[in-house]
Amino acid sequence: MWRFVFFLLPVGLFVRCDGNSTQHPVPYAPINETIYLNTPSAYDLQFVGGSVAHLDWGFRGVVIYRRTNYGDANDFGVYDLCCPNHVSETCGTLTLVDNLTAECPCDGQQ
Repeated sequence: MWRFVFFLLPVGLFVRCDGNSTQHPVPYAPINETIYLNTPSAYDLQFVGGSVAHLDWGFRGVVIYRRTNYGDANDFGVYDLCCPNHVSETCGTLTLVDNLTAECPCDGQQ
């Protein structure tokens, strides 16, 4: 019985691996940066709803947004400014319309 189980276990693993893995269209670009909130360049991050863009970080630049999550005012979100529909095109860098909205200059999607 055990021989049968040990034989089927590897067979089951190989049958499930079909090699068709999906890859996200935006390339992986890790960021390891420190932002001090008391500097003038990060002034907008001192308040909930404020955002700061750094165009030289990430793949096409990032926007850092200070949000409130369940009452925690020390919650920040970092989003890449690369449009997932136009990764390889030169117009694929999102532009910030306001603190909450980004727009793709290729097709105007928000």
